[in-house]
Amino acid sequence: MLEVLDGVPAYGDALSRLGAGLGQVASLPESAKPFVLAAIAKRSSGPVVIICPHPEDSRRLAELIRAYAGDDAPIYHFAESEVLPYERLSIEAGTVHERLAALGALHGFTDDEAAIPPIIVASVMGLMQKTISPELMRSTTHFFRADNKISIDETLQKWVGMGYTMGALVEEPGSAARRGDIIDIHGPGHRQPVRIDLWGNHVDTVRNFESASQRSTEHIPVLRVLPAAELLPTHADHAAVEAAVRCLDFTNTKTAERDRVDNDLAELLSGMSADAGALYTGFMLHHTLLDHLGFAKNATLVVSESSEVAEAARRVETGAEKLRLAKEERGELPLGFPSCLARWEDLESAIASWGARLELTRYHRGETDDDLSITLPFGHPPSYQGNMENLATGLSDRRAPVVITTQHSRRLDEVLRDEGIAARETRSLDAPPREDVVHIVHGTLAGGWTLHEHSNDDVPILTLLSDNEVFGTAKRRVIRPRRH
Repeated sequence: MLEVLDGVPAYGDALSRLGAGLGQVASLPESAKPFVLAAIAKRSSGPVVIICPHPEDSRRLAELIRAYAGDDAPIYHFAESEVLPYERLSIEAGTVHERLAALGALHGFTDDEAAIPPIIVASVMGLMQKTISPELMRSTTHFFRADNKISIDETLQKWVGMGYTMGALVEEPGSAARRGDIIDIHGPGHRQPVRIDLWGNHVDTVRNFESASQRSTEHIPVLRVLPAAELLPTHADHAAVEAAVRCLDFTNTKTAERDRVDNDLAELLSGMSADAGALYTGFMLHHTLLDHLGFAKNATLVVSESSEVAEAARRVETGAEKLRLAKEERGELPLGFPSCLARWEDLESAIASWGARLELTRYHRGETDDDLSITLPFGHPPSYQGNMENLATGLSDRRAPVVITTQHSRRLDEVLRDEGIAARETRSLDAPPREDVVHIVHGTLAGGWTLHEHSNDDVPILTLLSDNEVFGTAKRRVIRPRRH
């Protein structure tokens, strides 16, 4: 269905500008954003990174893009930590692994070839939270293939320095184990743990395996091992950390809190596990997702509702500042304590200077003399509010292909056939839709739209209906961040 956009001149103009490394502002309905983004990614020669205002926006947009691009599409959520700034807590492992898997895809560190480049969706909070440096990401990531020669002790020691936890069994992501000539590991970006069978000091086979049964499954031609943590103290610049500590002002800080800071940092730098790791990311992490984007070839940066993104960023900064001042006033935090967040002013400048940049807005901007603003010719679809008779009449009078995405596909197929409407139920739409049959796809979308060749055309070239338009309501899928 994505190919239908190719015949729309305004979309072609937008692609041309992006291909030339030029910015563009496009107006379109909210419900059409995931469709356009999936189409752009399919035509792109490099990764597509999308910034949204809020965490729930990024999670939902990633799922909606997948509905158009397919379940196998390389779509990643660059998640945000729920730990508040300056809190003495550890970041959720599931969040860290989602972020690292996204960064790995951005650098091209994937196990197989995908049909389209990676799509990475992040909230502005996830963007602001500092992460591992691109250089460290690239230098620590490594690969295993059959017949590779390895040193077991050096490999395991390297994995520990990359944030992996060694144990008797691999029971969760971020862990590794050794039993004789067998090494198991479960790293970010892998749905299942992986087993490396050795023959002496050479890799014999690399396979996925099931944790419960320990049974090996499919063969993996190439295994890539990403870091298991963003904060890697053994790779940190200890001199820089010590210099940052010397700049702290403990004048109004409680003695017990000063001792805790000293002890926590000593444990971190020595490689010991520290539950308060999130508090000290500002000492060791100085990069963001945008720094990694600079290492990707032909990358496109998309900002959804830039004014709302800026407002959300300012709220994040204001909240962090209030927390910092409150802790300083209570004597729980020294003055000059580095933040885990990057400054929005710096990020905003970096976004504005990115060449192949697309801003999407649901508000009509109108055409401008500089050709920076365009209106993609989408319209609002008809609404039937559960009236099947009106729906049948509307479909009988159609003059262009119609696709209906619904959770009630089988029942709707029966209803339309009873009304004499040629319909076809399917789980996916792999070919361009036809006008002589109504395509009913089982799935969930936030809303429908009509697509026109030109903005002033009365007849659309494609109409998409969702449960919202057909029944008046839709079962909204609850999307929760993954936790391990």
